[in-house]
Amino acid sequence: NNINHTQSGDIVINNSDFDDSEISLDRPDVSQNSDVSNGRTSIWKDYLKVFAKSPIFGTSPRNAMSFAKDHFDSLFIIERNYSVHNTYLAILVYTGILGTAILVVWAIGTLFEIAGFIIRRRKTQDEHYFTVVVLTMILTVCAVAAFPSLFIFFDNSTPDIIFWISLGYTKAFIRISEPERYKKETLSYRITQKIMPNSKK
Repeated sequence: NNINHTQSGDIVINNSDFDDSEISLDRPDVSQNSDVSNGRTSIWKDYLKVFAKSPIFGTSPRNAMSFAKDHFDSLFIIERNYSVHNTYLAILVYTGILGTAILVVWAIGTLFEIAGFIIRRRKTQDEHYFTVVVLTMILTVCAVAAFPSLFIFFDNSTPDIIFWISLGYTKAFIRISEPERYKKETLSYRITQKIMPNSKK
């Protein structure tokens, strides 16, 4: 390597021995593969096999690979040490049918809460309506992006932070806009009234 200094004080490194023909952007693990999913189809098939070994309670988030190695001699995910690469499949594999069912109930309730607010208030928009719509768009993008990737759950990345903060503010603005409806129609409120009917103020 030759190091030269220009008149302006810049440093220029000349590497005459460097061969740029050796640079390749091809990934040897997928370059010869015609799979348009970039190997994800094989990953998902293997993790479905892992799920089948513990369908009720799952493997737990940090135990999936060890569980796979204990129950299978050879899998594509074991050879490559790949994670699930799909948030929704990860939920099923990690928490099983039981955990997935609980999450689905929560997700459906949240979806109806947000969509219901947007539909109800479209003609009588208050100061928080537009903010809720924008935050809902962010949540939608995150939910779609979670299909070929692993975030929102079981991780601590920037998209996770964006998703949960957006969801928190969305719910907060809905509650501010419709405090009485929020109080009377939440599942926790109805359960409380069933158990303690005299607790209503």
